[in-house]
Amino acid sequence: MNKPLLELKNISIKYDDKLVVKDISITIQEGEILGIVGESGSGKSTLIKSIIGLLGEGGHIVDGKIIYEGKDITNLNKKELMVIRGQSIGMIFQDCQSSFCPIRTIGNQLYDSMKAHMKVTKKEALERGEEILRELNIKDPKKFLNSYPFELSGGMNQRAGIMMAMASNPKIILADEPTSALDVTVQAKVINELMNLRKKFGTTIIIVSHNMGVISLMSDNALVMKDGECVEYNLTKKIFNSPSRQYTKELINAMPKLKKEII
Repeated sequence: MNKPLLELKNISIKYDDKLVVKDISITIQEGEILGIVGESGSGKSTLIKSIIGLLGEGGHIVDGKIIYEGKDITNLNKKELMVIRGQSIGMIFQDCQSSFCPIRTIGNQLYDSMKAHMKVTKKEALERGEEILRELNIKDPKKFLNSYPFELSGGMNQRAGIMMAMASNPKIILADEPTSALDVTVQAKVINELMNLRKKFGTTIIIVSHNMGVISLMSDNALVMKDGECVEYNLTKKIFNSPSRQYTKELINAMPKLKKEII
């Protein structure tokens, strides 16, 4: 087997004095989609934010290591993290619209994001944006890039977030509840678009969700979390076909129906 692209080894995380993630270990191969699922407060979003140093005030890793491409990136400084963040590991947030500046176009914000990580002209940045938007089935990419966030629907803002995350062609995309603010039909479309990015670009994806339906449709492997701990970690099919824990069974039984649609 090839060397893992990313490993989290016995990661524990505190916010101030409260332990919120407890001894989590995962191994992710290139091109894999890993789903992390659990109720609100289970620590799943905290876990993926720790990978690129986005824990925020009071949050810190107290034990364990994060290994990316064989290198320990657990305690990088801000400058070192910037080299990895965006360029090697991208992030899609739960509500992309709130992460955008409301008075600047999507295209201008794309250019700002790309030039922070590489030497690129505005023309090159916009061309890259158009390329990704076409993969996301956006019919008029130029108009989209000239739009302001408030002119776009929730689903379109999530597509803008996906485009931003993909712009530097990162090896890994971290997706933090990227479909939770969307209705069921748009959820299915965004899921398919993310999966198509894996197919087209070979992108590795770690997706966090409280929705077992999203995880079942997208992921190769799944990590079930509760109260900051690992409940189950296995092949997604195995977890759904024969869950070993009662908590996982309850999550599956509560799963809303999410039909897989292709635009």
